[in-house]
Amino acid sequence: MKRITALLLAVVMLFALVACKEESDTSLEQPVETVVPEVPEEPVEPEIKYYSPLTGEEIDENTAYTRPVALTINNLKKATPQSGMTNADMYFEIPAEGGINRILTVFQDYDGVKEIGTVRSARAYFVDWAVPLDAVFIHYGGSPSFYTLKKQKRFDECDGINGTVENALFWRDAERKKKAGTEHSVMTSGEKLTNGLKSLGIHSTVDTPYEPFFLFNDEFVASGDIPANKVSLKFSYYITSEFEYNEATGLYFRSQYGQPHKDKTTNAQLSVSNIVYLKTSISAISGDDAGRIDVKTTGSGSGYYISKGTAQEIKWSKKDLSSPLKLYDINGNELAINKGKTWFMINNTNIVME
Repeated sequence: MKRITALLLAVVMLFALVACKEESDTSLEQPVETVVPEVPEEPVEPEIKYYSPLTGEEIDENTAYTRPVALTINNLKKATPQSGMTNADMYFEIPAEGGINRILTVFQDYDGVKEIGTVRSARAYFVDWAVPLDAVFIHYGGSPSFYTLKKQKRFDECDGINGTVENALFWRDAERKKKAGTEHSVMTSGEKLTNGLKSLGIHSTVDTPYEPFFLFNDEFVASGDIPANKVSLKFSYYITSEFEYNEATGLYFRSQYGQPHKDKTTNAQLSVSNIVYLKTSISAISGDDAGRIDVKTTGSGSGYYISKGTAQEIKWSKKDLSSPLKLYDINGNELAINKGKTWFMINNTNIVME
């Protein structure tokens, strides 16, 4: 019996030793790490921003590839209020014969504009401001000197006197026709321009976005040291162009014929960030029985740049029809203007600022 008891005790001790060994071996085992394969991050495409070559402001991609159009807009008192003017990016107010003036109105984003007008006839010196902007020049008729220029120089233009162009781009507004006369009733629209240029075979888009047509400031800054909260330029006995600065908006609001200059479509008063006055010479065209004039658009001259309630003297230069307009400060450095819409006034009279 003692021998059996001893044998059983030995067996129990053996099992205990084996169990301890297994426990000891298990405690020495290292945990197995689960390796999760790295998933490469998708490359983030940098955001592409587009900027208007006319205003320096951010625009959408579609507009960035749109070619500008420049329309000769009627500015007789009986033809006001005009339509579509608040949608434009840039304006050139230019004298014509008989003391009147017209406004070359430049659009890049015009697709959704309900109506624009009224459109009137061209003068040769109007073209000089449109061509350097690569704008399609749109008008209804023109002076003899314009048609001479058209034969001499190549530029994209659409003349409503041509029946095909008239049908593609224009219509007559019945209300304006009744009120002001047939010649003051020619209208177009963004839709007409978009579809009409295509049907006429004139390219309305570009392969790459435009570089800025002017040098723009990064920040909105005062233009100079001359006070210019109110600005007026007497074009003739018939019309004076007036602007008043609004400090809250940073914009100049335009008036003419003694009242705010409003857009018929939006009822909003026309306003711009910048005013540029280009002083030049004007002469009568010899032998022209209608008293038409010629306005010097090339060479160089003086003027003023006006923005944010102040002004500074400037110089301007333009080599030829297709050359860009260049603006300089009085020391000869290229002038940077504030971003936003710009109103150019071209004349030979003195500007008044206060």
